[in-house]
Amino acid sequence: MSKSCWITCNAIAQIVGSLLMYGIGEHNTSALASWRLIFLVCGIFTSLCGVVFYFVMPDGPDTAWFLTAEEKIAARHRLREDHDGGDKTSFSMSQLKEAALDFKTYSAFAFGILVTAPAPVLTVNQPAEAIRPALMTLVVCVLDHQTIRVYLR
Repeated sequence: MSKSCWITCNAIAQIVGSLLMYGIGEHNTSALASWRLIFLVCGIFTSLCGVVFYFVMPDGPDTAWFLTAEEKIAARHRLREDHDGGDKTSFSMSQLKEAALDFKTYSAFAFGILVTAPAPVLTVNQPAEAIRPALMTLVVCVLDHQTIRVYLR
């Protein structure tokens, strides 16, 4: 379930990001280049989400405000079964070795790469300073279309 939510949010982020790029790229009246403004807006949004996440997320199942009493017991039981001792404050070479030799570590890494691989790589169009995906740059230039018309299709 969590993986499907992650993939769904990745798609939603691409849609929202595309709309954001279009809006800022086409209606930028500031002295900043469009790509700089987009990076500032996304950076500020990411920082604000991090601060909110820090204060909203609980430390563990005991302080989880969104869990019922029964769900807190089940979460504690699950953590106990997984032999999770909670937050570790010291570095352990044995745990590093275990993670480096575990197939699940490489599977999670490959999954992350494969999920984010379709995400567009941003490049800057020199004349209009509009941001567009690298593959779309090639398509637009070869077919001699206007960038904005390609985005709207």
